[in-house]
Amino acid sequence: MNPTVAFRQPAHLILHEAAHHIRIQKDDMMCCMGGQHCKHWAKTLFGMYKKLNVPLPFGTQFETFAEIAGIPLCTFIGAVRGD
Repeated sequence: MNPTVAFRQPAHLILHEAAHHIRIQKDDMMCCMGGQHCKHWAKTLFGMYKKLNVPLPFGTQFETFAEIAGIPLCTFIGAVRGD
């Protein structure tokens, strides 16, 4: 996490981190730990957005999530600003 960024949508950060914890607890998926952003994590995160009816971000720096969610892959600043 970049602590210098003012997140306009804190829900994105909360869901991101929650997806890691869900995958680790659910299946003990080691590929979802330690900052890893595997397909298991991305599918869980995408499902959380849909289930909670939270709008997807404008873009993301996480390739697996961008692919699964169908949103642009962009730099961190662009993902936060919505560029």
